[in-house]
Amino acid sequence: MGPPAAAGHVLRMRGHTLIELTIVLFLTAIGVSSLVPTARALRDWAVASAGREVLVAGFHDARASAVRHGGATLTIRRAPPAFRVETPEGDALWVPLDEVSVRLRLDAGRDSIAVEFDRMGIGRLASHSIEVVVGSVSRRLVVSSYGRIRRR
Repeated sequence: MGPPAAAGHVLRMRGHTLIELTIVLFLTAIGVSSLVPTARALRDWAVASAGREVLVAGFHDARASAVRHGGATLTIRRAPPAFRVETPEGDALWVPLDEVSVRLRLDAGRDSIAVEFDRMGIGRLASHSIEVVVGSVSRRLVVSSYGRIRRR
């Protein structure tokens, strides 16, 4: 216990007033609200990039299946966004792009494109451009005439 308080000494409360706490919470809310659009844009970019990489994996799978089975066809559809790899031995299931918010834009407004790979794994097609769109973010995939892939 401390010494007794002098007669003219006023006891002070320790802690913060309600006004001080309100101001701190208000400033924190302003700071957080300015970060929300940036966080949303980063999330959209990550989801679009992941969708593009799923398509790249589909191309690699089609090329490997073509070498293994003597040919394969990769079909990509716009709505709902998915792809499948078909071999001469049988039909494959559609592989969806996981996120509901993912949209695909295919060149020339097509609903689907098909890329045929021969037994050496070489694609036979005209060049295509595929965009994976999430919100306002777009990630592009350019497929050249022999099935080579470039990310944009």
